[in-house]
Amino acid sequence: MKKVNHCALNWTGLDVHAWIDYRSEILKKDISLKDWDNLSKSKKDILLQMCVEAIEYSEDSIIEHINNCIAEYVQDNYKAIIKDLKENKVINLNK
Repeated sequence: MKKVNHCALNWTGLDVHAWIDYRSEILKKDISLKDWDNLSKSKKDILLQMCVEAIEYSEDSIIEHINNCIAEYVQDNYKAIIKDLKENKVINLNK
């Protein structure tokens, strides 16, 4: 299956297919989405192209969001992270 790789993102046309299906259920839209396995290669490529467009459209905000999530996690768990890194000999603490 083709994938779109960009920085921390790794999307496939199947991802778009699943999100369309999910949003349709949430919004209670009566659409009939063909099963992924029954789509032709050209129809799967259309969904893959939507992944490319989504990354190009949202790249900065997605990467910024990922960075913010990481920063928040490190801030909230700093002591435990340092402890784990020390125990796994990833870092040495200078005293």
